[in-house]
Amino acid sequence: MPTPADTALDNTDEHSTTALYRAAVGDVNSAYYLPLFARFEAADRPGLSWNGAAALYTLNWLAFRQLWHAALVYAGVLVSLALGIFGIGRLVFQFSDTTQWALVGALVLLSVLLPGLGGNAVLHAATRKRMAAALKATHTVAEACTFLSRKAPTRQSLIAQMVANALVLALLAYAWVQFEGWAPAPAPTPTAADARNIAVGRTIDVSVPPAPTPEATASAPAPAPLGTASAVPPTPLTQASASVTAPARVEAASAPRAAASAAPRATATPPAPAAVAVASRASSSAPGKIIILSRPVAAESATARAGAANTATAAASAPAAQALRYVVNVGLFAQENNARNALTQLTDADLPASTQTVRTSQGTRTRVRVGPFETEAEAERVADKVRAMGLDAQIAPQ
Repeated sequence: MPTPADTALDNTDEHSTTALYRAAVGDVNSAYYLPLFARFEAADRPGLSWNGAAALYTLNWLAFRQLWHAALVYAGVLVSLALGIFGIGRLVFQFSDTTQWALVGALVLLSVLLPGLGGNAVLHAATRKRMAAALKATHTVAEACTFLSRKAPTRQSLIAQMVANALVLALLAYAWVQFEGWAPAPAPTPTAADARNIAVGRTIDVSVPPAPTPEATASAPAPAPLGTASAVPPTPLTQASASVTAPARVEAASAPRAAASAAPRATATPPAPAAVAVASRASSSAPGKIIILSRPVAAESATARAGAANTATAAASAPAAQALRYVVNVGLFAQENNARNALTQLTDADLPASTQTVRTSQGTRTRVRVGPFETEAEAERVADKVRAMGLDAQIAPQ
C-alpha cells in the first residue's frame, strides 16, 4: 500500500515530471527550459530550437550544464578540422589562401549554428538520463528531486565560471603584451667584404693597419714599378760601394746641368733601396759632392713598359674569366608550395639551392636554381644529380 510520502508529489499543482525537470535544470534559466522540455515531451521527441548561450559560449555552456562528453566531442571536432585545413589541406592538397580562409569561415559558422540549434536537444537527452538515474537510486519522486537538486548547476557555479573566464582572459592579455614588447637585439649590418666572405663560406679577420707616421713616410723608399722586380735585380752592396769609390766630380758651375741630366733618369726608374742607402751615407759624409750612378736607363725603361703591359693585360682578363660562372635552373614555379618543396629537396641533398621571385606576363613566378659554379663541368655534374632526383635541370651562365 503506498505511503503518503509516495503520493504527496502527485497531489501538487505541477506534474512529477515537471518537478524532476525543475530539480535537474536548476534555478538558472529554468523558466526558459521547462516550457521547452514540456513541448519536447508532448511531441515525444526533441526538435530544433535556438539557444543563444549554447551558440556564442559553447564550451562555457556545456561545462556549466555538465555536458562533459559533448564538450570533449565539440573541442575534438574543432581541433581536427582546424588541423585538416591548415595542415593536410595546405601541404597535401595545396589550398590557396582564398580557399583556406573560406574553409575557416565555414568552420566558424558551423561552430556557432550547430550548438545553437541542437544544444537544447542535447541538454534534454542528458537531463532525461539524469532523471532516470535519480529515480533508480531513490525510492520516491521527492527523494529523486532532492538528489537532482544537489547536482544541478547553481548561480554560485555560474559566478565562479565567470571569474575563471576573466582570469584566463587577463592572463592571455598579459602574455600578449609581453610578447609584443619583446624584440630581439638588432644584428650588426655586415659590410660588403663580410657579405662576400660569408657567401664563400669563410671568415677573415681583417685588421686595419695603423696610419704611417710622417717620419716613417719620409724614410720609406719609393716602391719599384710592377714588372721591374724580375727584370732588374737589386744592386748588391759591394757593387754600390765600388761605384761610389770612383764618382764623377763635378764643379759648382756644372752642378745645375748635372742635376738636370740626372732628373729624367730618377723619374724613369727609381734606384734600388741599397743604392739609395749608400748614396745617402756618401752624401752625408761629403755634402759638397754630387754622386751620379750610371744605370741602363733605356733597357730598364723598356723592360718596365713591357712588364706593366703584361700586368695590365692579366688584370683585364682576370675579371672576365672570374665573371663567367654557371648555374643550374631547376624550374619556374607558379605555386609557391611547389617551389618550396623543390628547394627543400635540393637543400636536403646538400646542394647550394636558392629561390628568386620573377615577374612574367602570366604573373609572379618563383625560380629555383642551384649554384653558381666556377666551371661548366662542375655545373654538369650537379645537373646530373638534380635530374636523378626527378627534377628538371638546365645549365645557364650566370
